[in-house]
Parts: sequence; structure tokens; C-alpha cells
Amino acid sequence: MIKKLFSWAFQSEDTEKVSPNSTSAAIFQVCLNNDVVGFLTSENGGWKFEYSNEFTDQTKYLPLVDFPNKSKAYQSEDLWPFFLSRIPGLKQPAIQKIVKESGMNDHDTVSLLKRFGRQSIQNPYVLEPVA
Repeated sequence: MIKKLFSWAFQSEDTEKVSPNSTSAAIFQVCLNNDVVGFLTSENGGWKFEYSNEFTDQTKYLPLVDFPNKSKAYQSEDLWPFFLSRIPGLKQPAIQKIVKESGMNDHDTVSLLKRFGRQSIQNPYVLEPVA
């Protein structure tokens, strides 16, 4: 029930084609002001987020709201809204054009994150692919 409500709350008409599931392997680093906060990993059909050692040892920044425990490795079949919201609505003509011209699969969440997910107007964190 919670999962259904959760997906409904973050699923709009614009993002209806984006699968929150992992479709290929990748590693992204999450940065804030040039500091590595943590790593988002897509592998084996799921997602994992864990904080970097540097982040867990510092006191300058608070943990992300969705990931309050700095010593825990979070795992999910679905990509968390914190990251999924970085993918723009796929019904936008400009986005459709980019996807089509680049030959991207509009269901490949990893490719969409690599292309569109670096920055978000919703938060100051930067998402950079590292593998």
C-alpha cells in the first residue's frame, strides 16, 4: 500500500514512461559543493545508495532526508524520488527530441539519469556518473 501511494505521489503524466527500476549497471557520485556525499549504484535490477567515508566522518552537512542513517547502505528495487525527479517529463517536445536524436531508450532510467540528472532545481546536489 505504501509503495503504491509512494509511486502515485511521484508519478505524473510527464514521467509515466520512466521506469523507476534499474535497467543497466552504473555508478553515480552525489556531490555537494565539490564534496562527495555518497554513491548511487544501479546493478542487478535494483538500486543502492550509500554515503562516502568522507561524508560519514564530517559534521558540516546533515544527511539527506530520504537517507537519514549515514552508516547504512540503502537498497531498493525502485529508484528513490530524490533521484527520479531529476529526469524531466518525457512528454516535453524538447526532451522527446533529445531522446530520439541520441538514440536513447526512454525506459532506460540509467541512460536518462546520465543525460539529464546531473543537476536539479529541487536541490543543490550534483549527480555525476563515474562508471
